[in-house]
Parts: sequence; structure tokens; C-alpha cells
Amino acid sequence: RRRRHATRGDARRGGTMAGSIGYAERLSWRDDVGGTLGTPEFEEADDAELQRKIDALAELIRESRAKSGGMVVHTGAGISTSIGIPDFRGPNGVWTAQKRGAPMPEAKCTLDTAVPSLTHMALVELRKHGYVRYLVSCNVDCLHLRSGFPREDLAELHGNCFAERCERCAKEYIRDFEMSTVGFEYTGRTCDKCGAFAEEQKNKRKRGCSSDSRDSFAPRRSSRASASRSQVARLRDQVLDWDDALPPDELRSAEKHSRETCLSLVLGSSLQITPSCDIPLLTVRKRKGKRGKLVIVNLQETPKDRMATMLVRAKTDVVMAGVMRRLGLTVPEYVRYDRVAVGARLSGTPADPERRTFAVRVGSSHGWDNPVPWLEGVSFTICDGGGLENRPQSRFFPLLDARTRDALIADSRMADGYDDERDEPEPRFFGGPCFENATRLSDEEWNALLERKTTRARFFLTLAEGCTERRAWFEVPMEDLELETGHESLTTHSVMTSRRRYEDPDPGPAPARRAEKKAPLPRMEDKKQKNEAPDPVAARIRAAIAMR
Repeated sequence: RRRRHATRGDARRGGTMAGSIGYAERLSWRDDVGGTLGTPEFEEADDAELQRKIDALAELIRESRAKSGGMVVHTGAGISTSIGIPDFRGPNGVWTAQKRGAPMPEAKCTLDTAVPSLTHMALVELRKHGYVRYLVSCNVDCLHLRSGFPREDLAELHGNCFAERCERCAKEYIRDFEMSTVGFEYTGRTCDKCGAFAEEQKNKRKRGCSSDSRDSFAPRRSSRASASRSQVARLRDQVLDWDDALPPDELRSAEKHSRETCLSLVLGSSLQITPSCDIPLLTVRKRKGKRGKLVIVNLQETPKDRMATMLVRAKTDVVMAGVMRRLGLTVPEYVRYDRVAVGARLSGTPADPERRTFAVRVGSSHGWDNPVPWLEGVSFTICDGGGLENRPQSRFFPLLDARTRDALIADSRMADGYDDERDEPEPRFFGGPCFENATRLSDEEWNALLERKTTRARFFLTLAEGCTERRAWFEVPMEDLELETGHESLTTHSVMTSRRRYEDPDPGPAPARRAEKKAPLPRMEDKKQKNEAPDPVAARIRAAIAMR
């Protein structure tokens, strides 16, 4: 197959393309992608009719929870267009532009830093309250998992650009960077679980212990296992190419839940790719005298419209916001946390101030050779709660990215007559896509690092453009680093990279409220009597006047 995919070097530099375009360009080339392309989009002309349909949909969702434990939702690329990711078959879709020979549509964000839409987060809340029993998605952007939807209730029929799976034990890894391949190819990484098991067996053999073949931790064999790398299982990407079969376990689960539910809701899908487009029809086919309902929310016509109980021509965010309002639910806030690894190494001796260095690197928590697409820059400073706190801004040490670091090494080699066979660049770098630098320390800083009781390394992060939080920071106590001269200490830290609150895109008519019966205002005489205080002297005077 003739496949267009990013090179390994591009992946290490984080050089994946934006949005769905990058995924599409890594697929095998096809002049004919099947189905219809560029059909017109329509919206409900009458807002009152749209509100009536949203009312009916909310009532069907309530019934599905009571009758079948919730509905099954089928999602397509249309639920991600509101955040700037192009669809495929719309008037300005990726496949539509390819067929016309037009330039590819530009994505407003990358998949690495994309924030879930209102529809993504609404489905999470509906699942939490029992309105959704299962979610079937044809999207590969990882936004359902990123929004917090549970993996066990999600079928990703076309794969996930951020997932890779072990060929032996089938453990799935979700990364914060996009895979550079498609079609279940090797990614170049290995399974931590199988590697730990192999290391454990190796240690047992050294101690003279026999391994138990019935050990539940033993990874199961796979027909794809490589004989040359039998001790360490390799990982494969989880993105389908055109000729790849759908994952059998997830396909069976999607079909099972679609048969058992009384409502299937299609959101933002043109329902043209088989066999996934036929799964919602399992709900409306007759079984034991019962027949479920199918609701399609899409701007374009679909081949399955004639089977639908109701068609809603509107944007999915507008419809789901209305559903949430009618069910008395609130779209939850989205908060994303990412992790980084910090490595630190102290070199030199107190007697040689010129060679005392503190080497620091910050990189991916998934391994130093992997990119960190949401991170643009890093700097750090050393704090001890005393004199170091009052140092000028010049004592903030910037960490260099791979491109700047490589250019610096090249310039130093040319200036100093560097010889690959005899010399090493100074300072020495670890290499890879991480941010790093080696800083010479003053006497005060060296003593602070050696004491380590109150000393901290404070890191300041500059986040990528797609992140809603452009700045972040964290502190690393030196006691946690356990610095030893010549040895690198590793820690991992979590930072908030994105946060978003969702507003209703179309509030619609306010729900009718019953008029409250107001109590009548008190009469002036009653108010005076209520305010009058009892006075015994005045009472005796009034009684004497009456006797006269």
C-alpha cells in the first residue's frame, strides 16, 4: 500500500500536522473514498420547530433511561467542527477538497492541544446520570477520552491517533502526542508491563528460581509477536487504514448495546462508512415485537434518514445544550492536566568551581525520546528561602529546546575546532526532544543544593498556543531529587494546561413557570394596630373619657 506518513524524525520534533488533516494525509492514497461528498448543509428554518424537536428528544432520552438503561450515542466528525477541526465529507471537508483538487482546509487547532466541544462534555454528564449506556465513535481525535468519558463504555471503531497497544499483552497506552503512523504499524516504543515481567524473570533466573508458567501477570502470546525481540514486546499504533478491519471486541460491544437499547442517537455523522454506519439500524429493526427509535442530528442528509424516527438539522452543540437544559443538567467544566518528567544531575567538586554544573532536563513523562507538543519553553531558578530569593531575573536559567541546542553545539564546534574523535562539547547534553541545559553554579548555589533542606527548584513553563493556560509553574524540593554527584535523579509532575467553561450557544425560550399567587398587602389599619405598642396609662385615660 502506498502510504503517506510522517517520518520518525518528524514525530520526535512534534512535527505532526494540524487537526484531521494530519491523520488524513497519513492514510493510504485513494482517489475514490466512497460515498457522497460536499452535499449541502441545512438548518431548521423555524426556531420554534427546532425547540419542539429538542423537547421531543429530551423526552425520548428520559424514556430510554427508564426502559433500557440509557441510549447508545453514535458520533462522527461533526461534533468536533465547532472547535476548529475540519470534517471529511462536508462542503469544506477534507475528502471534498481532495476530490475537487482544492487546497486542504486549515485546522484552527492541533489534535495535541484540542479542547473538547460542548457535545463531548455533555455526553460525559449524561453518562454520569445514566442517560447514556454506551458510546460508539468513528473519530480518531481522542477527545472523548480526553473529556473524561470512561474507556470501558466507549468503542473507537476507527481507532485513536493517540493510542498504541502492546502486540503481546494487549495493554493500551494513551499518549499526549499523536502517533506518526497508521495501519497498526510499529511505533518504535515497547511495553512497560512486558518489560517489567521480562526483567522479573531475568532476576529469578539469576537467583536460581524457576518461573511459574501459571503466573497471572505473564503476558499472553500473540501471533504478531516478534521472535527477535521476544523479551520486550513492541507497541503498534491503533489507527485504521482503509483496508483494516474494525476492532472485533469493540464492534461486538457496539452491536450488542445497539440491539438492547430503545434509542440510538446519531450526532454529527453522515453515516456512509460501512460497517459502522449500519450499527445504529440495529436499534430500529424489529425484535420480539419491539422496535426502538433512531434520532439523527446532522446538518447534511444521510443514507439512513428514511429509517429515523426524527431528523434534526442543527449543530450538535446547540441541540445538546438544549437537551441538557431540559434535563436540568449543567455541562461540566473541562480541565486538562499533563505530566512532565524532570531529570537533574549534579556534577563537579567543591574544590573545582569551574566544573561545578547542575544539568536539568524537562521532557515527556512517556519517555525522553518522545515529544511534548503542548510545551514551548522552560526556565528554572533555585530558591532557598533566603538570599537566593532576592537574586535578579538574570538568575533564571532557560532550558534549550532541541533545535536551539543543536544549533548551539554546532556553533561551538565551529568556533573551537571541535573534533568528533577526540573532544566532547561543553556543556554535555542528553539529546532528544526534551528541554535541557547545564548551568555552572556559584558558591552560594552549590552550598544550597548540597544542604537541600529548604532548597527548591522552581520551574516556569510556557505552554503551546492551543492551550488555554499559557503559563504554568511547579516546584521540586531538592530532598525529592536525592542528588548524588554524577547520577541523574528523575521525578514527574502534573500541570494544568487547559481549562474551559461552556456557555449555552442558543438559550432558546425560557421554560414556562407557574405563576405564584401573591399574598394580599396588609391594610393600613391592620398595619397601625400591628405597630402599636400596648400602653397601660393610655388605656386608663381612654376608659375615664368614656365614663364621662
